[in-house]
Amino acid sequence: MGKYLRTIICGLVIAVASGFCTAHVMAQEIDLEYRCIILKTPSTVNRTTTLPTGETQLLVNDTFVVEFWATDSGTTTAGLVVVFADLDYPQNLVSSCTPFATSLFNIIFDPSTCNGLIVDELGGSQFSGGVGAAPEWARVAFVEFTADVTGVANVVLNPAQGESAAFGGGEILPANIDYGSCSVPIGVVVNETGACCDSNDTCSENVTKSDCLMVGGRYLGDFLACADDPDLDSFVGCSDICPSSPAPAGVDAEGRPLGDADADCDVDLMDYSILQVNFSGPGN
Repeated sequence: MGKYLRTIICGLVIAVASGFCTAHVMAQEIDLEYRCIILKTPSTVNRTTTLPTGETQLLVNDTFVVEFWATDSGTTTAGLVVVFADLDYPQNLVSSCTPFATSLFNIIFDPSTCNGLIVDELGGSQFSGGVGAAPEWARVAFVEFTADVTGVANVVLNPAQGESAAFGGGEILPANIDYGSCSVPIGVVVNETGACCDSNDTCSENVTKSDCLMVGGRYLGDFLACADDPDLDSFVGCSDICPSSPAPAGVDAEGRPLGDADADCDVDLMDYSILQVNFSGPGN
């Protein structure tokens, strides 16, 4: 009975979105894009032109959310009225599946449920024009999970039984929707990339540390680009022997902190002991 009533109500909403009443509205040249984003905490906004950056690593026992974002990016971008998708989640890696509607798409015909395989009918509707009209993205819903075991968590958005509709454009068939996917490793060591100096002091970006060292290079650090100056000493790329070593008293011609007697890119008690042993100048 619930599904039947929802079909009737959904048809009425789509009719309103279309501007006239009909049993089915043929898909027009309006494409929708759906994306999932994995975050440790929910976003603080429901509308944005730049999607949030997803997590690159989770630990076992971490609580995280999978956010469902949508945009009307077709030829006619009037916005979104009805948005639904099934969210396929890694039930072997996670638990405590709890869906939430956002305040933007909070007219839910049937509450979405986690049935052990998918989050069924995740989404909702709203009645304003322009919501989620490209380049804007609208946050439709999110699902909270707990990471249970090590592995790569893959999440996929798929067509739902409930229709999706654009404002004034009617029902959008699944064939006209770009369904997205997202993934994140849980408890798995990820090889990050960064800047690497080869034997000729030529700097290259997006190289893993293991690949850099394998060719006899000097790894500058995860996520670093050749033009970055993380220690703010005015030395960049291969010109900085110590790229991540702040030195309030200054650096030498190679970017090493002044006083780094053992050349390990820091000044500590070992450097002090070396200077103490080699102290030979006059005076106190």
